[in-house]
Amino acid sequence: MIEWESGLKDAEQALDWCLDTYGFSKHQEDVPWLDFSEDDLGMMGEYIADENSLIIYPNHIHTYDDLIETVIHEYQHYLQSPTWMERYYNMGYDYQTHPYEVQAEKVAKRDKNLCKKSIN
Repeated sequence: MIEWESGLKDAEQALDWCLDTYGFSKHQEDVPWLDFSEDDLGMMGEYIADENSLIIYPNHIHTYDDLIETVIHEYQHYLQSPTWMERYYNMGYDYQTHPYEVQAEKVAKRDKNLCKKSIN
């Protein structure tokens, strides 16, 4: 389990790294709002496009790598089209096969170490 006071700082730095590395979304007017929630929704994080919020669920983040990967993964959703996010689910894709989820996970795994080096 990671310390959440440092975890918040690390998440903010990871979000800044994402902004510098991936740029701004063409689907939102501003950078996403970073929030932590104690809700137990069974996931590590989510991006809510309607609120432009990137939410981290600390109860499901067990390692520093989980935290960094979650911020990068959810940031990818900030960059993606909210319309197509929903459309793919309506077409029958599930979380494991959804093209946006697959892409977000691939980028998070690929770039986590670059982000960690940058913020440490």
